[in-house]
Amino acid sequence: MAQMSQYSTIRSQRHYRKFESHGMVSRLCEAILCFNATMVHSVYFPRILSPRLWLASYRINFERAYYSDLLRSQAKGLVVYDIHNYITCTINDRSTVVDITFPAALGDYGFPVTASWSEGRDFILCCAPEADQEIRSIDEADHMKRQWLQALNPGDAAIIRERAIQELMLSARQS
Repeated sequence: MAQMSQYSTIRSQRHYRKFESHGMVSRLCEAILCFNATMVHSVYFPRILSPRLWLASYRINFERAYYSDLLRSQAKGLVVYDIHNYITCTINDRSTVVDITFPAALGDYGFPVTASWSEGRDFILCCAPEADQEIRSIDEADHMKRQWLQALNPGDAAIIRERAIQELMLSARQS
């Protein structure tokens, strides 16, 4: 029995390395976390935490290290906005901002993150909101966000926003 267990462990480690080299383990872990989060959300979240979904507009800061010089030059003279999603939850009778946009490890690369959290404090938002709107129905969130983005980013600003989001996500993946 001990030999079988040792063999299984070695075999499992080989399979793990093989799957990890293709990114499969990370994707599987993400899927499991997503499934677990969905289950927790549907069973406990609404009753205990009273979540509220928010959209927040903010001006993109092209001076951040993760934007390229090319994008900075294209954005020169433009005011470009993005819309960020976050939630608030009631924790011990206090409305608490929860934002887990970027993993804490990306803080080393200049991304705004909450490195650690303790009860009674808000998470760090990954943006500096100029205005926000509460979403009353999850079904209307995407439509509201698209409309707001169109109103905030006329002409070239909309194109530069898309490029900024692409660069931001690329930087996050490479970090």
